[in-house]
Amino acid sequence: MKHKFHTSGDYIYYIEDNKAVLWDYTGDKKIVCLPMSVDGICVSKNIPDEAFANTPLESIDLGDSILYINPNAFKGCTNLKTIKFFGRAPEVAASA
Repeated sequence: MKHKFHTSGDYIYYIEDNKAVLWDYTGDKKIVCLPMSVDGICVSKNIPDEAFANTPLESIDLGDSILYINPNAFKGCTNLKTIKFFGRAPEVAASA
């Protein structure tokens, strides 16, 4: 399946089931609060593989809409120390 990718701020996303899937984070911020929507479209319930891979993240805040973190979502984020969940903690793949 081919996706049409869009850019909004520091995020590259595609639309699936009327939700924005945050495919890639292109920013260089160390502290990030994941948006609830991009370009007026609600963010999907999962964080895809390698969405934040190899970024300088030290801390990320996830809203209660995130239900699943895919494998390797934070691969290579050697400085990541804190993931804050607002609402219930999502299911996390073993290698996320």
